[in-house]
Amino acid sequence: MVPGTIILFYESSDGGGRKSVIAVGRVTDSRVLNIDKVDTETMRKGVLDSKALRIIGNSDTKLVSTFDNILVFKKPVSLKNLTRIGYFDPANFRTARRIEAHHLINIMREGQNNG
Repeated sequence: MVPGTIILFYESSDGGGRKSVIAVGRVTDSRVLNIDKVDTETMRKGVLDSKALRIIGNSDTKLVSTFDNILVFKKPVSLKNLTRIGYFDPANFRTARRIEAHHLINIMREGQNNG
């Protein structure tokens, strides 16, 4: 993920999640690191604890990314609404995918909708 890239945060249904895009942000840095090279400060700011970091994926190397300008949506954008907007297909949330400007605008509008 190149710095400046816009990223959507999707909460899966695993563990009772909402199956929705819940936030948008901007990538400030990305590095591929060996698990043993992820420092304490990075772990403190991270989403995963060290145990989860070790079991996610099949490799000892992980993509470590930092973000800023995080905007948590007032209204999570559901899978149903992502499909209506024309953004969702079955491979979307299994891998990184480029987002077109018109999809991002519609997702942001939907996520900031108060009613």
